[in-house]
Amino acid sequence: MKTSWTITDGSAGMQSQVIGLASALGTKNTAKICRRRKPFAWLPAGLYYNALEQLTEDSDSLAAPWPDLLITCGRRSVPLALAINKLSKGQTRIIHIQDPHVNPARFDIVVCPEHDKLAGLNVVHTQAALHRVTNAKLAIGSRQLLPHIKHLPRPYHSILLGGSSNSFKMTAEAALELARQLRSIHEANGGSLLITPSRRTDEETIATIKNALTDIKNIYFPDLNEYNPFMGLLGMADYIFVTDDSVSMMTEACFTGKPVYLLPLQGHKKSKPKSFANKLIDQGYARQFSGKVESWVYTPMDDRKHVVAFIERTFAKHGKQR
Repeated sequence: MKTSWTITDGSAGMQSQVIGLASALGTKNTAKICRRRKPFAWLPAGLYYNALEQLTEDSDSLAAPWPDLLITCGRRSVPLALAINKLSKGQTRIIHIQDPHVNPARFDIVVCPEHDKLAGLNVVHTQAALHRVTNAKLAIGSRQLLPHIKHLPRPYHSILLGGSSNSFKMTAEAALELARQLRSIHEANGGSLLITPSRRTDEETIATIKNALTDIKNIYFPDLNEYNPFMGLLGMADYIFVTDDSVSMMTEACFTGKPVYLLPLQGHKKSKPKSFANKLIDQGYARQFSGKVESWVYTPMDDRKHVVAFIERTFAKHGKQR
């Protein structure tokens, strides 16, 4: 088995994509979180100078021996990928996820969403975000979660919460409106609410939602510092409700094949996640919650098979297998 590194700036969505691809490729992977100091991190991706000397003190080390494969994600990791490609004298294969904002020919392979409209012989398009959810992980997560929720009645409504981002600010008003939607789910379909925050869900939002729902007895709201039930919530869910601010969470929900409802966040308007949410609705993967809970069937969303096939064909064509 060949070695790989994955490099991101630590954001959960990016980590899910690179680690998910490394896992699908079957490599022995080392996940690295690396951030470049300011002002270097603000420079255009093509201007990187000595990128490996720009890392913050809390970044993971990047030094030889170089891996067989490097998978990066996000514009800020582009300079690191290009630097390692140069230092390894081209021996490290480089795969970049998302539009690198430089000529894609500078990488062995670029994996990017269809809506980026990036073209090239080494470019493979995805319908959604890559991720690390698998059926095996859902089964394991379900077994781990069951002791925590077995006393609660079905149906299980798994709620995946987002939070503030570059394009959206979770205000107190938005949090209260979200709590109102969660109450509406319970009133419409009974059962239990299984709620998990994400890394972007701030403490104020969590407190607001908890306080607004104190009278609902059949509710599960874990402390992520003690236990992350994410895989279990996807696996055990009868219905999944996800805020429409995260492409990664919406994609992971639609991998399950279960009914997925999108919860619009007050004030969240024009952005890539919002456009992606609209596409999921148009294509029948998800519906916007409007007070009624129903079931429907769709083919689970998963781009990994065709991406892995493209990578293997490309590497084989150039005389090197993964």
